[in-house]
Order: sequence, then C-alpha cells, then structure tokens
Amino acid sequence: MSLSVAHPKTGLRRGLLPDVFTNALYACSPYRGCNHACAYCDGRAEKYYVEGDFARDLVQRENLPELLAEELPRLRERDSQGRRPLLSLGSGVTDAYQPWESRLSLTRRVAEILVAHAQPTLLITKSALVARDIELWSELHEKAGFVLLMSLALGDEHLRRRLEPGASPLAARVETRRRLAERGIPVGVLAMPLLPGLSQDPDTIGTIFGQAVQAGACFVMPGGLTLRPGRQKEHYLRALARVAPGLVGPTSELYVEERPSGAPIRAAQQALMETVRPIQQASGLPWFLPHHVLRKIVPEYEALHLLFGQMAELYGARGITTAPLRQASSRYADWL
Repeated sequence: MSLSVAHPKTGLRRGLLPDVFTNALYACSPYRGCNHACAYCDGRAEKYYVEGDFARDLVQRENLPELLAEELPRLRERDSQGRRPLLSLGSGVTDAYQPWESRLSLTRRVAEILVAHAQPTLLITKSALVARDIELWSELHEKAGFVLLMSLALGDEHLRRRLEPGASPLAARVETRRRLAERGIPVGVLAMPLLPGLSQDPDTIGTIFGQAVQAGACFVMPGGLTLRPGRQKEHYLRALARVAPGLVGPTSELYVEERPSGAPIRAAQQALMETVRPIQQASGLPWFLPHHVLRKIVPEYEALHLLFGQMAELYGARGITTAPLRQASSRYADWL
C-alpha cells in the first residue's frame, strides 16, 4: 500500500441543492481512494478519475482541517432559527474512517474543527473506528446535529472477509451503531449494495433490518448493486468468480444493458424492492432520515425540498405515479 499527501486549495464542495441521499449541501473528504477494498465499490469506475490502484494508493488531504477552519466561518446561509446547511463527511470514493485513519487521525482533526464551529454533519462509514471519536461526535450532536450512516450490505462474516477485506467485521459495526445510538445520536443503516445471489434474499435482508432495530437505528436505506461498465464491473465480476463462480453468468445477465449509471435491468430492481418492502414495513423503520430529525438539523427551506424528494422516491418505489409531485418539487427547487 502507498500513501501520498495532497494540499488542496479548498476544503468544502458545495452542491447546487442538498441531495436526498445525504441531505447535505456541502461535502468534504479527508482521503481519496479506500483501503477497505470492497469488491463492489463504484469508486473504481472511470467516472471518478481515481488514479492508481483504488484500494492500495491512498491520498490524504493533509491540510483539510486548516482549510475548514478558514472556510466554515464564512458560511452565511441560515434559516430563521439559525440552522445552517448540513455537511457530508466522506464520499463515494473514500471512507473517512478507513484503516489509515487509526494512525493518521486526520478525520479526528476534522471532527475537532466541526465541533469548534458547530457545523451539522452527516458521516457515512463502514468502520467501527468512528467510535474512537464518540465524545467529539456526541458534542457536535448536542451543539448542532450529527448523523451516523453505517454501511452494512452483507449478512455473512465469511463473505465480508472476502468481499470487504479491509472493512470492520459486521458484529463490530452493529455494536458501534448501538453505542452511538445510546448517546442519542441519530443512526441509520446504509443497506447497500445488496448483492444479487449473495445478500438479496429475504433472510439476509431480514437479518440486516433486525440488527438495525436491535442497535437502535432510526432508519434504513436499502439499495441494489450498481455496476458501471468498465473497471468497476470487471473488478467485481473477477472477485465474484473467486467467491461464487456460479453467479458470474446470472449477474452478468442482470447488467447486460451496460447502463452508464450501472443499474441492472428494471425487472431486477423491481424484484429487489418487492423483497425489501414487506421486511422494511415489518421493521417499522423508515427508508430515509425521519423528517422530525431532519428538520432539527437543516434549514427549514431545505427540509421541505428534501421532504419532496423523499416522497417522490418512496411513492415511485411503490409504483405510484409521481409526475404531479415531481413537478411541484421542481418548481420549489427552482425557487430555492
């Protein structure tokens, strides 16, 4: 493994509007590349332009804490209650708590800056190392709001070791969710990507939801595997050939359309949602961060935009026509 250092000129990335996935308007990433080495990660796709070996050649943005200390005080967006837009820590091409963090503590330094400036934050990770900084995240939650979104896409530890070799064991992630939830921190489960033939069966999905309930999670976001044509798809199919060679053919057929988004054929998407829906309903856990939590940590004008987006996603997944809703949402987004 190699580690290089980068000194970017800016720390924050700003979107046009907050997205329904993270609820965040701003984002930053302490690292680029990821030593978790998950076989399915779409961070390997050409779209993201990660140089070198995605799982071995890591880049640390060493000056990120200093950049945030300069940039956060300049943010002027506030609602009538003084709430500022949410920040997403991490990205699809890295994990803020990957193995190198245990030695570098770069994310911990970032957390200290976020606490100092009371910046509401959502963190996505599949590492139990986040619990090392539980005091900082608890303090941030008390000051401004903090949400943990823990990734968990498999129900079998043997598969985890082969497909997510650098990530934390599944049991450790469940325990980490429980510890943060006990502090009153909103914790969600990112149940994606559920893998065809490996973790899309009712038993595995039921286990993931059951563990979420037991650990005090307040929502679960399920989703299927995307395989973008090129490096990501080729890498996953090679890994699948080592783990379950009999699934290579059937999986390839699901992605035969070679969509740029990496989505499988529509029938496969519908079948997965039909499997997930009754399990999710039985669990009592919503698909997205509950609105009663969201409206406390993002500006009121953004909370409405995100609620429109959540409704469109949920109704669409149930086969309900969403054209009028999406038109209203689009008009509001234009105004916002």
